[in-house]
Amino acid sequence: MLEPVGPNGCRAVAREYSFLFAGSGQVYAVDPIGIGTRVGSWTTDAGYEPIADGSYTLRWDSGGGILRLMGGIDPVRPALHAVTCG
Repeated sequence: MLEPVGPNGCRAVAREYSFLFAGSGQVYAVDPIGIGTRVGSWTTDAGYEPIADGSYTLRWDSGGGILRLMGGIDPVRPALHAVTCG
């Protein structure tokens, strides 16, 4: 679960995977009662895990959130993900 919590209790939850020289991840928008919907996915080079590394920002406004993943020397594609609870 990523911090901070969004408006009306909306949360962003991420899963990441790493295998050999590749990585991937997904972000889910989870409403206050716990129902989640996948809202984005990404791939990385060299098995990089940006969430586990703390290389992200999550900003919320009244319309939802924007998750930005930063890759450093290992790129993350795509880097921006909209997080909106239904």
